[in-house]
Amino acid sequence: MSQTSPKPDRARAPKDFGPVQAARAAGIDNWEGGLRHGLIPPGDVAERRWSATVVDSLAARALERNDAIRDRVSAEAELRRERGPEQLGANRFAGLLAESTGVDVARADVEELVERGILEAVDEYKGWPLYDVAAAQELDTDTVAEIVRERQEWVAASLPAPETAQRLGWRQREFERVAADLDLAPGRFDRWALCTLDRLASDDKLCAQVLADRTLGPDQSAEHLGIRRLDFDYLVAGGLVEPCDVAYKTVSRWNRVEIDLFRTGDLDELAADTTLPWADLHAVTPGDRSPLRDLVAGLPTTRAQLVHAFTRRLSDEHGIEVWPRWVAGPNVWAIDWEQLPDGTPTLKQVKAKLAADPAAVHTDDIELSTAVGRIIRWARWAVEPGHAVVVDVETTGLDGAIIEIAVVDAATGAVLFHSLVHPGDIAITAQAGAVHGISDADLEGAPTWAEIWPKVEAAIDDRQIIAYNAPFDRGRALFDCSRYGIDPGRLAKDEAWACAMAARSDYLRVSRWIPLGGDHRAVGDAHAALELVRTFTAAPARTTRRR
Repeated sequence: MSQTSPKPDRARAPKDFGPVQAARAAGIDNWEGGLRHGLIPPGDVAERRWSATVVDSLAARALERNDAIRDRVSAEAELRRERGPEQLGANRFAGLLAESTGVDVARADVEELVERGILEAVDEYKGWPLYDVAAAQELDTDTVAEIVRERQEWVAASLPAPETAQRLGWRQREFERVAADLDLAPGRFDRWALCTLDRLASDDKLCAQVLADRTLGPDQSAEHLGIRRLDFDYLVAGGLVEPCDVAYKTVSRWNRVEIDLFRTGDLDELAADTTLPWADLHAVTPGDRSPLRDLVAGLPTTRAQLVHAFTRRLSDEHGIEVWPRWVAGPNVWAIDWEQLPDGTPTLKQVKAKLAADPAAVHTDDIELSTAVGRIIRWARWAVEPGHAVVVDVETTGLDGAIIEIAVVDAATGAVLFHSLVHPGDIAITAQAGAVHGISDADLEGAPTWAEIWPKVEAAIDDRQIIAYNAPFDRGRALFDCSRYGIDPGRLAKDEAWACAMAARSDYLRVSRWIPLGGDHRAVGDAHAALELVRTFTAAPARTTRRR
């Protein structure tokens, strides 16, 4: 018989213990507290290890020892509360100094004491220095008072950076530029001496230069000259004043526009030009012809004017509708157009015409034949007689069976077929019933899907099937055909369906799902979807400013 090796004795007690194991084995609740107060002996095996003999002796009187440790720790905590903390952060240390000296000590004064080597941090907490409470009693009161007085005098004789420009009547960036040019710097606490600011304010030449270098946008420039913005644009077009810089303004989440800036000094020089008809410019009213029309060739043609001129020429040449539209976000002009029965003008033809047109300078900002145009062309086709029907279904639930269906002629709006449908053994869910209001009782005696299928198929015929949420309606129709073993025919083909909801998103150039807003019954929702398709036959209203 073979002899097996003996298994190790896992229950054998260890020879010595660390603090956690010793506390557990001896039944001591606060081992570290006992060590601190001498109620537990130091490690006899190593600095932080205890022999089994010591641990057993502690376990013999664990209850008494726990009570003693608890009393000592409680007394220690009470004494600490009476004495207060031994170390404080700068704010609380300043408060302690204020109490002991009667002077309004602030955090900055504590930091100044450290800076002068009078006080030292003894520790830190999360990176913040801590100061010994006892040190507060050792500090010289006169020294503390002098430091506080120096701070208060400096604060009274200075201003924080945000208030400096206001005192001078300048803009903040103007003050910062002058300070950099003159190599000026703030003093303590990032504050500026009043005497420095007053010296700048008394420098008439400097102040005049600051005002002359101030920049204004076109509207502000026109206001500065006391003229209309239109007349100012003529001055710019004639080269009588030129921008010195540009600024960028965010006008939407995606859109940022460039704004020309004009130097105030240049505007003042222009205002002094006696050859210009300033009296006439100041006298004109909105709508009047600009007095500068005879002096300046004309305003530069804008991108919007070039785009509209191109679309008018395209429309006139082919006898078609063209739909230019400024689209924020991508910041482009989207140009869509009607195509003739022979498919012209094609995208290639329109691109070639644009390349030879003055608008070609903005080719990068023009998008041809966008999805909007495709939706308009499709909608116009769909509402022609014999082309499409609109279908809507109500169901027992999102994954359920059809309980109502309506088929509407997309050209006339006539209801070609409508019926409630008995779903067999599939019950209406509470959520679905709350939406459409159809109950199981309403379906008593209604025909099944198998019974109405021939009429549905005949109403649809070979026309395109439009549904607001086409994937849903198609999915439910195929589900019921499968339940009854019916060949769905054209309904199974994805190309036979058109989704009005997807078309709506393309038409409005949005990516989100938008609810139909119908009455949640088959006929009402079918008519609501048809009205939506009819709106797609016209170009969408402009929702953003043209540029």
